[in-house]
Amino acid sequence: MFGLFSRYLKDYWKQMLLVFIFVLGQAYTQTSLPDYFNRILKQGIGNSDIDYVWQMGIQMLIMTVSMGILMVLAGRFSAYVTASFTTRIRADLFAKVQTFSDLDYQRFNRETLLTRATSDTTQMQMVVINMLRNALLVPFVAVFTFVRCIFLNAELSLVIAGTFILCAFVVIRRNRKSMPMFASLQAKTDRGSVLMNEKLTGMRTIRAFGMQDYEVEKLSEANKDIRDQAVGAGVYIAILVPLVQVVMNLTIALILFIGTWEMREAIVSLADLLTYIQYSTMLAGGFATVMAIVNALPKCEVSANRIKEVLDYEPEVYSTDEFSRAHETAGARSVSDSAKGQIRFENVSFGYNGAHDMVLNNINITFPAGKTTAIVGATGSGKTTLLKLLLRFFDTRYYGSVFIDGTDTRDMPVKELRDMISYAPQKTYLFAGTIESNLRVANPDATDEEILKACDMAMVTEFMNRRDEGASKAVTQGGSNLSGGQRQRVSIARAFVKSAPVYLLDDTFSALDFKTDAAVRAAMRKELTGRTIIIVAQRISTIMNADQIVVMDQGKVKACGTHEELLKTSDIYREIYRTQTSDEGEEAQA
Repeated sequence: MFGLFSRYLKDYWKQMLLVFIFVLGQAYTQTSLPDYFNRILKQGIGNSDIDYVWQMGIQMLIMTVSMGILMVLAGRFSAYVTASFTTRIRADLFAKVQTFSDLDYQRFNRETLLTRATSDTTQMQMVVINMLRNALLVPFVAVFTFVRCIFLNAELSLVIAGTFILCAFVVIRRNRKSMPMFASLQAKTDRGSVLMNEKLTGMRTIRAFGMQDYEVEKLSEANKDIRDQAVGAGVYIAILVPLVQVVMNLTIALILFIGTWEMREAIVSLADLLTYIQYSTMLAGGFATVMAIVNALPKCEVSANRIKEVLDYEPEVYSTDEFSRAHETAGARSVSDSAKGQIRFENVSFGYNGAHDMVLNNINITFPAGKTTAIVGATGSGKTTLLKLLLRFFDTRYYGSVFIDGTDTRDMPVKELRDMISYAPQKTYLFAGTIESNLRVANPDATDEEILKACDMAMVTEFMNRRDEGASKAVTQGGSNLSGGQRQRVSIARAFVKSAPVYLLDDTFSALDFKTDAAVRAAMRKELTGRTIIIVAQRISTIMNADQIVVMDQGKVKACGTHEELLKTSDIYREIYRTQTSDEGEEAQA
């Protein structure tokens, strides 16, 4: 936890120094007020000197105003440091997640990453601001107060010292035992977030099968589990506050008892006893504040460990800068300026972590530059994985080599590689905003003409102009206000708006009707001439005019050729074609 604090707070040492100075001044003025009270009792009231009382009263007022100003200044700079600290952590978490491969996402799911970037960082933010303000203030107040108490009455100060040692022992021992409880609580909170996301995402499916009551009960059980864990951990740590308060109140009562006896024996004066009680109450209040911070430390420790786990994780994919630096010295040549888009897989094999079977087995295939190649095959045959290896979503975790224009993709900076490729993924995802903002994800510098051209090519114009909204048509998160076919068309347009030597379309025609499918393919033939296009598709009608068709089955390339050649030589392709040339297939051909 403190390692993470030092990593992110060291750049704000100037602001923290100012907070330190202001808090130090606040502590001095705060602990000086009882001393003025003591003087008023002894010299002012004791000698019936009203002028002295007014003089001390004015000085107390000045000290109080000064303390208020110092509190405001300390609050201002501590708030700046805390907000900056949280902002940097969240920015670094997001940047780190951007380097994750698909395999890394299997380790950290979306819900736990969201919880770590929100709930865990907020927990740390609360501790930081309390540490900058109260955790700095209380020790100064305690030191100043205890020193003054010793000068007032050394014997009574032994009681306070003993109380502090006893409370510190109890707090440290109890906090150590509470750590596993809060770790379990955060894990169960992650699980609750996963379930909540599933229920909200699958709401239509739940309603369609009439399973609302069952799913509500399932989520309620998870929430009850989180509640019980939170109550157990909270009660365990919350006992500290009343326990410490009882001890401190008993300490004050003991001070009153001993002080009364000392006053009766003329060992201490009434003014000193009252002042000492003020200081004791101040110490008790400060200790209660420390308890509030201490209560949050176990939660903060768990949150810091969860954040640090992500920040220190070594992802499968190197960052763009790391790859650039690594290959500047290795002599890797740039291919972006003269890219033609020829792609070659040479003896490529790949398997997921924990899987017994390989997803891809000894793949040897060439995708000619400037030609359209289609990939067909049964579900799970490795079509999508092949494209992900080309994009290096799995980075170097495969056997063999993947080449673009003769350069191994391992010897290319990730940014350069992906600048050469425009990609429409199998799982369509749209961002909240407009159609235009979604297209600019692929090309932020695209002109209005390029946006409209991409929309025309993907047949997006057909539905975005129904209400004369154009490319400013609103899109909700995930594109939930659009149909499946409309989302696919926007995803295709997003790929088209980027000018690249290579286009990868991963099963992006599955939700399109035959008419739209044909229109999009016609636009591709016209506008993307000379580009290397790889299409993963299920419909034969979508890819039968491709320059080359690759047939995959069980992670292997079974056949390669044109439509006519495969009908003669490939049993798998012929069977796929036969099943699609029934009544529905005849409609596709028409």
